[in-house]
This record gives sequence, C-alpha cells and structure tokens, in this order.
Amino acid sequence: MSAAAVDTVNAAPLSGSKEMNLEEPKKMTREDWRKKKELEEQRKLGNSPAEVDEEGKDINPHIPQYISSVPWYIDPSKRPTLKHQRPQPEKQKQFSSSGEWYKRGVKENSITTKYRKGACENCGAMTHKKKDCFERPRQVGAKFTGTNIAPDEHVQPQLMFDYDGKRDRWNGYNPEEHMKIVEEYAKVDLAKRTLKAQKLQEELASGKLVEQANSPKHQGKFQGSPGNHEPLNVCIFFLGGEKGENWSCPEPPEPMSVQNVPSVFVFIG
Repeated sequence: MSAAAVDTVNAAPLSGSKEMNLEEPKKMTREDWRKKKELEEQRKLGNSPAEVDEEGKDINPHIPQYISSVPWYIDPSKRPTLKHQRPQPEKQKQFSSSGEWYKRGVKENSITTKYRKGACENCGAMTHKKKDCFERPRQVGAKFTGTNIAPDEHVQPQLMFDYDGKRDRWNGYNPEEHMKIVEEYAKVDLAKRTLKAQKLQEELASGKLVEQANSPKHQGKFQGSPGNHEPLNVCIFFLGGEKGENWSCPEPPEPMSVQNVPSVFVFIG
C-alpha cells in the first residue's frame, strides 16, 4: 500500500451515529500524583471515606485501579465503577420459582358431549393425539361414536429450574397430603387405647386385677412392709371422659375416704 493510500485512510472520518471522543487524558503533574497516592493510602487505612461509584456504592480501596477505572478509550469522562464486575441483568437467565410445578389431573368443569375436530381419535380429548393417548384403545373410537368424551388434561407449563430447583426432592409436594398419615396414626393410637381399656375392664370384672393388687408381693410394694395384707382399692380412670362416667369404680374416690384404705389408681390416656 502506498503512502498516499495510508494518508487517505487516516484522514477518513469515522462512520456511525455516535462520534467517540478518543482524546487521551492529560498527563498528571508530580504534585497531583503525590496527592492522589496519599489519598489512596488514607482510604486504605480508613482515615478517609471510600470512593463511591455511579450507583452510590462504596468501592473497596484495596481493589486495583485497572479493575475499578474505566479505560480512557471507552469513556474518559466516566468515573470509577464496579458495575462491569457485577452480574448484568440482561444476561441473567430467568428460572422458575420453587413454588411452581406441573399441574396434575384434568380440567374441572370441562364436560364435552361432542367430538371436536383435531381431538384424540380414541378418547376425544383435545390435549393429545391418538398415539399419545394413555386410555385403553377402544374398539370404536370417540371420533366415530361421539360418546364418552374424555376431559381435557392441563396444558403443562414450560418450567426451567436452576441447579437447586432440579435437585429439590420436595418440589411439588402438597403438605396437606401429610394429614392423611397423621389421621391414620391417630386412628391406630385410638384403637390401641381402646383395646387397653377393654383389657383392663375385663381383668377388673374377673377379679384378676384385684387379686394381683392384694397379693403379698404387691402389698409389700405399696404398704412398705411385706407382712401387711390389707386389701387395696383398685380404680381405673379413663382420661377424656365425662365426670362420673370415666371411673370404673362405683364412685370417684375422695381424699378423705381413702386415707385409711390403700388405693391403686390406673390412668389410661
């Protein structure tokens, strides 16, 4: 390339809607450079307030200048900033929230009595085709009979989860389903308590419980002396019943009536 061609290229103006000012910054004097260094040292020691960027956020004084400062050939008038070091909103991917999940079941109140064009030839639903139908293959499809049209399923959303969302094993779980397990265990507990109460009532009616309470072994345990064989008053109290109905003995014992007679109380919760 000749020298004339090079001069022609250099002399050609920059094309574009915006004309960039590519003037190099003026060289700092020795005194300005010394003041700048002193200010940086004071900021690192915490004696001077930290420099703020264009968003009003503090810039760590220990960050090197080549990271915080904007190159002069991009925008000489722009102040130091760390915006280019932070995640850019326009480049961030939008993920689904943890509460979003695929819908289950079929649409409610979607009863159809007539075959619609473009629906499944087997069951008559609009949300899938015949090759994707999960219903048993009919001998004569709904396209020809026009009866027993299946309801439409939910149109599933296109969900995109992040790393944690893909591995969340509880995502989509309904906490109300746990109440079924709680109710089942409550029924089992109630049945155990009922059987225990019936067993104690049978033992009390047969006199087996009274005989065990009046035995020398139990007398020594309750009276404190193995030689004392006074009879025991055995009463069973069922928690949760009405007053006077949850006692298996004739009358609820009173503190004054059982002072001289040792008593054994059995509480069933």
